[in-house]
Amino acid sequence: MRLRGFLRMAGAVCLAAACLVAVRWMENPYGKSSGFALCAGREYYLYSPSSQAKIVKSVSFAESFYLTGEKSVFLFPSDLEAEKYVCAVLAEQHASIAFEEELLGGRSIYAYAPKRGGGVLLSGQRVNLHLVLRGSRVCVGTPIIFGGY
Repeated sequence: MRLRGFLRMAGAVCLAAACLVAVRWMENPYGKSSGFALCAGREYYLYSPSSQAKIVKSVSFAESFYLTGEKSVFLFPSDLEAEKYVCAVLAEQHASIAFEEELLGGRSIYAYAPKRGGGVLLSGQRVNLHLVLRGSRVCVGTPIIFGGY
């Protein structure tokens, strides 16, 4: 009888953990204001929150425990829509901009969103949200984007 109760409890805990992981995968981690954007790709970072991370296109259940970040690429109908999305993400995440860089044909924004937690230190500032705006294309990553924009 005790073994059966233990197995039921263990099964319930495993089911709850699987549900939490599934909800995490379905959620848009960058806010709900993507509008009419086309998601042109998603990558996940495993094992390290640095450029040493393993970059993969999909994550297995076992690998989800080693997930340290991700990147999504969105294509918008216009440059203005892309700019609005960047502003909306920063607002929804209550993010403060740490610093910005101008790129050839774009802008890179490094920010810290308190409700996301964690992050990496760049130029002495904690960063956990990275946005790159190039025309109507927006790359969003956490903690920062690796492997190109």
